[in-house]
Amino acid sequence: KDKAFMRLTDTETEAEAAAALSGLLGTEALRDIVLYHVTPGIATADEVFFTDFDEAKDLEMANGDTVRARWVRLKDGTGNKVIPAWKAVDIEASNGIIHTLREVILPPADA
Repeated sequence: KDKAFMRLTDTETEAEAAAALSGLLGTEALRDIVLYHVTPGIATADEVFFTDFDEAKDLEMANGDTVRARWVRLKDGTGNKVIPAWKAVDIEASNGIIHTLREVILPPADA
């Protein structure tokens, strides 16, 4: 199940989440959200998530916005603190590595 999108739309099933998001298909808003999930040049979960406890780093996303990484969580453009899903952190794909999250990270509302 795509629990992240189900949480985002406050729905119980993937079909309900898809229906709730269907108005975004083909829009600039959906493109912005998708590109907000891409960090060029970052390879492993250690490079993305782990910082010193009292330090933070900003990750530049493919849409030009930033996500702040601090310790083992990300802070998205809405101020939401997102924790990775540790059971499947580094999934190798043909064009990079996928880091799974428990929630959808969102760009700033004004973007």
